[in-house]
Amino acid sequence: MLINRLIIIVCLLAISSGCSQQSILTNDSKVEKLTNTENTEIEFWHTYSDQETRILEDILIPAFEEAYPAIHVVPVRQSNNMEMKYTLISKASSNRAPDVVRMDFVWVPEFSQSGLLLPLSEYDDFGKITQSLQSNTGSAGYYKGSYYSLPVNMNTKIAIFNRALLEQAGLSKPPGTFQEVIDLAKKHRFMIGIGGLESWKSLPYIYALGGRMTDDSYSKASGYLNGEATIKAVEQLLLLYKEQLIDRTVINGGGDNWEGVKSGKILVTDDGPWFYSVFQGEELERAINTTIAVPFPPVFGPASILGGEDLVIMKGSKIHCRPGHL
Repeated sequence: MLINRLIIIVCLLAISSGCSQQSILTNDSKVEKLTNTENTEIEFWHTYSDQETRILEDILIPAFEEAYPAIHVVPVRQSNNMEMKYTLISKASSNRAPDVVRMDFVWVPEFSQSGLLLPLSEYDDFGKITQSLQSNTGSAGYYKGSYYSLPVNMNTKIAIFNRALLEQAGLSKPPGTFQEVIDLAKKHRFMIGIGGLESWKSLPYIYALGGRMTDDSYSKASGYLNGEATIKAVEQLLLLYKEQLIDRTVINGGGDNWEGVKSGKILVTDDGPWFYSVFQGEELERAINTTIAVPFPPVFGPASILGGEDLVIMKGSKIHCRPGHL
């Protein structure tokens, strides 16, 4: 999936302009300001793919630095894993964190509540920047009256079926419910390609089978997370695992479900838009011709969950304007 060029540039401009020409909303008489005549270096941590990193480093950052020649952006590519999270917590706790981070938005509430992020909504142009965003996309960064992040991208997962296996079962399109998918897998001994046990990889299947984590207002888990429907959904998946219709590697993060669903070894797997965007030429044509992608069938509202990344300014960042600091 390619970087959304416009929003990246806008977000970087917002970060820089908050200090270059305007002050943070504290005591204006004591706040020091950066100008375009003073050189500033911004360390930017991200987890972009090879293709996205190329666009970031070859197109976006040079364009930004041409517009703001006194600001130099140093991109640092990281692996999107728990090690990165714990490294950021350690560095921010000692004021040694990178200036700007594109982080998984599920981390943002924890970081903001722990005091490791700086509030972006105190910048004069925050409201102008966020006017172009879809409603509620910044909710992950809202904490105690302030916003601590800017959403960069959002995504969700879809169910990707092997076309030939569906036709083998006499179907021209995927079943309308996931219960029918399971029945199909059991009848024909088709594999279901769950990629792992963590929530991002397993919840779409649980939701599609009628499970729920909370009530509609997300205020109560008791009776939902441990409710009869959720327990039944998990038991169905466990039975598939015991019947070897879910690959045993799911315990360790799953096998190559991409190739499995394309080659006809797996009936269905789950993935995001990058399933197709990373392919080119004949490989892309093969992926399109051998698969059918549909939303996970809903039971209690959308069956999948949201993922994405937000931009944040870390505690101790040198680009944050405050008394006595740059």
